[in-house]
Amino acid sequence: MKSRASLIAMSLLLATGIVGVDAVVASHAVMAAEKAPSVKPAIGKPLQAAQELLKKKQFKEAVASAEQAAAVSGKTPYETYLVNEILAIAYIQSGQTAKGVAAWEASLATGQFPADQVAQRVKQLASVNYQSRNYPKAIEYAQRYLKDVGQDGDMQVLIGQSYYLQKNYKQAAETLRAAVKGAESARRNPEKVWLELLMSADYELGNTDAVASTMEKLITLYPDPKYFAQFVQMSERSLRGNPHVELDVARIKFHSGIMATDREYTQMAEIALQEGLPCEGKAVIEKGTSAGVMGQPANKDREARLLALATKQCDADMKTLPQGVAEAAKQAKGDATVKFGEAYWSMGDNEKAIELINAGIAKGVDNKDDAQLRLGIAHISAGRRAEGLAAFKSISAGSQSEKVSGLWRIYSSQKKG
Repeated sequence: MKSRASLIAMSLLLATGIVGVDAVVASHAVMAAEKAPSVKPAIGKPLQAAQELLKKKQFKEAVASAEQAAAVSGKTPYETYLVNEILAIAYIQSGQTAKGVAAWEASLATGQFPADQVAQRVKQLASVNYQSRNYPKAIEYAQRYLKDVGQDGDMQVLIGQSYYLQKNYKQAAETLRAAVKGAESARRNPEKVWLELLMSADYELGNTDAVASTMEKLITLYPDPKYFAQFVQMSERSLRGNPHVELDVARIKFHSGIMATDREYTQMAEIALQEGLPCEGKAVIEKGTSAGVMGQPANKDREARLLALATKQCDADMKTLPQGVAEAAKQAKGDATVKFGEAYWSMGDNEKAIELINAGIAKGVDNKDDAQLRLGIAHISAGRRAEGLAAFKSISAGSQSEKVSGLWRIYSSQKKG
């Protein structure tokens, strides 16, 4: 009966209805058959019939024939192995995936499976259980594979996805982070979907810093404006209440090109005027109008009045700025000088802004975090990202200024990417 078993397995390899993992299953049967003991006729006959039915794509009938072989009592471990290999194919092809997986598991448990193919079967079981939404089993087999074989990004991500879909975000994040680190250690870029899922898991956990870190990787490796827009939207929730900070968030939207509505442009211009930065307010209205977002009939008159006010105040500021800078230089502390530096930045003069902000910091300031933020933003705007990031490092952890600096850091990564 050894030759009969081989014929069964070889025919399975040629069956037109068997694809992918099924062909792998059949190849295992061939390998085992070459060293196999004999197979009882009561088992061999229905198995041979099952393979003929599989070739004809008569899957329900193939299941019935294979089950007939499975019902024979007193099977040897090898016979049990062979029956379950073929039964698994028949079940899976007939759409009975759960039964097919169970047959694969029973086959593996016989100890007859080729030793050098066990790891691949374990990996297949992890994948099939995941596809069948049996996530605990998927995790079990994927972890077994990792234990036996070592690090494997695909299996780590499968575990992470399985935890995520069970809403176990903590385990999902830990597993996915390990997969990302593993890829980076091997000098490979982590897959886009890995980073997206990790970011989502950390977001569910409220790990804003971790979300920002992953977002930066995403933007650098896979530049896409939607990622940055999503992160800015998330960050806004914790950056409300302080007009100047709200202006900073609006600035990010404005300079990154994700500002999209009339209301956003108008609010930014109004806050800029309130904060004593009319030239910035004027520039915002002009850009919003040229982009076709502002200037619509419903708001045209109101926006025209706002532009006229901003223009008048900007013209006045342009005339008095040098005098204001001179007066600020006489003060004991440098906060006012930093503020004038921000004004020059808002008008697009980055070099003058850097000069004044550095001068203010050198004299000493009450709000060190804000001064370092202004310095970093000016450097980034001038195209000196490294200097900008260096300035941000001095900002107090957890402060609003640090959160704003994070937006600028990621924005600059996006530009770099």
